[in-house]
Amino acid sequence: MVQQNSKNGEFIFIIGMISLVFTMATCGFCAYILPYLLFGFVYDVPSFIINWQEQLIRGYTITRSVSAGIIFVSLLVPGILFGFLAYVCAKYLDPVVREDEISNMEQGRARRLKRDVKDTSKILLKLLIIVIMVIVAVEIIEWIIYIEPAIQQEL
Repeated sequence: MVQQNSKNGEFIFIIGMISLVFTMATCGFCAYILPYLLFGFVYDVPSFIINWQEQLIRGYTITRSVSAGIIFVSLLVPGILFGFLAYVCAKYLDPVVREDEISNMEQGRARRLKRDVKDTSKILLKLLIIVIMVIVAVEIIEWIIYIEPAIQQEL
Protein backbone atom coordinates (compact mmCIF):
# COMPACT_ATOMS: atom_id res chain seq x y z
CA MET A 1 0.00 0.00 0.00
CA VAL A 2 2.80 2.43 0.89
CA GLN A 3 4.66 1.53 -2.29
CA GLN A 4 1.50 2.16 -4.35
CA ASN A 5 1.13 5.64 -2.81
CA SER A 6 4.80 6.31 -3.51
CA LYS A 7 4.41 5.37 -7.19
CA ASN A 8 1.25 7.45 -7.42
CA GLY A 9 3.03 10.41 -5.82
CA GLU A 10 5.95 10.13 -8.22
CA PHE A 11 3.60 10.01 -11.21
CA ILE A 12 1.67 13.06 -10.02
CA PHE A 13 4.95 14.87 -9.33
CA ILE A 14 6.15 14.20 -12.90
CA ILE A 15 2.80 15.30 -14.37
CA GLY A 16 2.95 18.46 -12.25
CA MET A 17 6.48 19.30 -13.35
CA ILE A 18 5.71 18.72 -17.03
CA SER A 19 2.60 20.88 -16.82
CA LEU A 20 4.54 23.58 -14.97
CA VAL A 21 7.23 23.66 -17.67
CA PHE A 22 4.55 23.79 -20.38
CA THR A 23 2.82 26.64 -18.55
CA MET A 24 6.02 28.65 -18.24
CA ALA A 25 6.92 28.10 -21.89
CA THR A 26 3.46 28.99 -23.16
CA CYS A 27 3.09 32.10 -21.03
CA GLY A 28 6.60 33.21 -21.94
CA PHE A 29 5.86 32.73 -25.62
CA CYS A 30 2.62 34.71 -25.24
CA ALA A 31 4.55 37.53 -23.59
CA TYR A 32 7.08 37.38 -26.45
CA ILE A 33 4.49 37.75 -29.23
CA LEU A 34 2.26 40.22 -27.39
CA PRO A 35 3.99 43.42 -28.72
CA TYR A 36 3.63 42.12 -32.27
CA LEU A 37 -0.02 41.27 -31.81
CA LEU A 38 -0.98 44.46 -29.97
CA PHE A 39 1.14 47.11 -31.64
CA GLY A 40 2.46 45.45 -34.79
CA PHE A 41 6.10 45.82 -33.75
CA VAL A 42 8.51 44.31 -36.24
CA TYR A 43 10.89 41.80 -34.72
CA ASP A 44 11.70 38.10 -35.04
CA VAL A 45 8.17 36.73 -34.66
CA PRO A 46 7.77 33.08 -35.69
CA SER A 47 6.38 32.79 -39.18
CA PHE A 48 3.53 30.51 -38.12
CA ILE A 49 2.10 33.37 -36.03
CA ILE A 50 2.18 35.72 -39.01
CA ASN A 51 0.71 33.07 -41.32
CA TRP A 52 -1.94 32.18 -38.77
CA GLN A 53 -2.97 35.81 -38.40
CA GLU A 54 -3.17 36.32 -42.17
CA GLN A 55 -5.17 33.11 -42.56
CA LEU A 56 -7.66 34.26 -39.93
CA ILE A 57 -7.98 37.69 -41.57
CA ARG A 58 -8.53 36.29 -45.05
CA GLY A 59 -10.53 33.19 -44.19
CA TYR A 60 -12.95 34.69 -41.69
CA THR A 61 -12.88 38.34 -42.82
CA ILE A 62 -12.08 39.68 -39.37
CA THR A 63 -9.94 42.62 -38.38
CA ARG A 64 -6.29 42.38 -37.46
CA SER A 65 -6.96 43.17 -33.80
CA VAL A 66 -9.60 40.44 -33.49
CA SER A 67 -7.28 37.90 -35.10
CA ALA A 68 -4.51 38.98 -32.72
CA GLY A 69 -6.85 38.45 -29.78
CA ILE A 70 -7.85 35.01 -31.03
CA ILE A 71 -4.22 33.97 -31.43
CA PHE A 72 -3.23 35.34 -28.02
CA VAL A 73 -6.13 33.69 -26.20
CA SER A 74 -5.70 30.38 -28.02
CA LEU A 75 -2.07 30.27 -26.89
CA LEU A 76 -2.66 31.58 -23.37
CA VAL A 77 -5.63 29.39 -22.36
CA PRO A 78 -3.73 26.07 -22.62
CA GLY A 79 -0.94 27.60 -20.54
CA ILE A 80 -3.41 28.66 -17.86
CA LEU A 81 -5.09 25.24 -17.88
CA PHE A 82 -1.78 23.44 -17.50
CA GLY A 83 -0.85 25.89 -14.76
CA PHE A 84 -4.02 24.95 -12.94
CA LEU A 85 -3.13 21.27 -13.40
CA ALA A 86 0.31 21.94 -11.88
CA TYR A 87 -1.38 23.72 -8.97
CA VAL A 88 -3.74 20.79 -8.39
CA CYS A 89 -0.83 18.34 -8.48
CA ALA A 90 1.09 20.44 -5.95
CA LYS A 91 -1.90 20.63 -3.64
CA TYR A 92 -2.43 16.88 -3.91
CA LEU A 93 1.18 16.20 -2.97
CA ASP A 94 1.17 18.61 -0.04
CA PRO A 95 -1.66 17.50 2.24
CA VAL A 96 -0.53 19.67 5.14
CA VAL A 97 -2.82 22.65 5.41
CA ARG A 98 -0.99 25.89 6.12
CA GLU A 99 -3.52 27.13 8.67
CA ASP A 100 -3.14 24.00 10.82
CA GLU A 101 0.61 24.40 10.73
CA ILE A 102 0.42 28.04 11.83
CA SER A 103 -1.98 27.24 14.68
CA ASN A 104 0.43 24.60 16.02
CA MET A 105 3.41 26.97 15.95
CA GLU A 106 4.43 29.07 18.84
CA GLN A 107 3.15 32.65 18.86
CA GLY A 108 6.62 34.05 18.21
CA ARG A 109 7.15 31.92 15.12
CA ALA A 110 3.69 32.80 13.82
CA ARG A 111 4.40 36.53 14.15
CA ARG A 112 7.80 36.07 12.52
CA LEU A 113 6.22 34.14 9.66
CA LYS A 114 3.64 36.88 9.10
CA ARG A 115 6.38 39.49 9.12
CA ASP A 116 8.45 37.48 6.65
CA VAL A 117 5.46 37.08 4.34
CA LYS A 118 4.82 40.82 4.56
CA ASP A 119 8.48 41.61 3.78
CA THR A 120 8.50 39.19 0.86
CA SER A 121 5.33 40.75 -0.52
CA LYS A 122 6.89 44.21 -0.32
CA ILE A 123 10.00 43.03 -2.17
CA LEU A 124 7.94 41.33 -4.88
CA LEU A 125 5.81 44.45 -5.31
CA LYS A 126 8.96 46.57 -5.66
CA LEU A 127 10.36 44.16 -8.26
CA LEU A 128 7.09 44.24 -10.19
CA ILE A 129 7.09 48.04 -10.19
CA ILE A 130 10.72 48.08 -11.39
CA VAL A 131 9.92 45.66 -14.23
CA ILE A 132 6.93 47.76 -15.31
CA MET A 133 9.03 50.92 -15.18
CA VAL A 134 11.76 49.31 -17.32
CA ILE A 135 9.19 48.20 -19.91
CA VAL A 136 7.66 51.67 -20.02
CA ALA A 137 11.11 53.26 -20.32
CA VAL A 138 12.04 50.97 -23.20
CA GLU A 139 8.78 51.78 -24.98
CA ILE A 140 9.36 55.52 -24.51
CA ILE A 141 12.94 55.28 -25.78
CA GLU A 142 11.79 53.25 -28.77
CA TRP A 143 9.07 55.82 -29.49
CA ILE A 144 11.58 58.66 -29.25
CA ILE A 145 14.16 57.11 -31.60
CA TYR A 146 11.63 55.76 -34.12
CA ILE A 147 12.32 56.89 -37.68
CA GLU A 148 9.60 56.51 -40.27
CA PRO A 149 10.58 54.56 -43.36
CA ALA A 150 11.29 56.60 -46.46
CA ILE A 151 8.43 56.87 -48.94
CA GLN A 152 9.36 55.62 -52.37
CA GLN A 153 8.00 57.63 -55.25
CA GLU A 154 6.73 55.81 -58.29
CA LEU A 155 8.03 56.97 -61.65
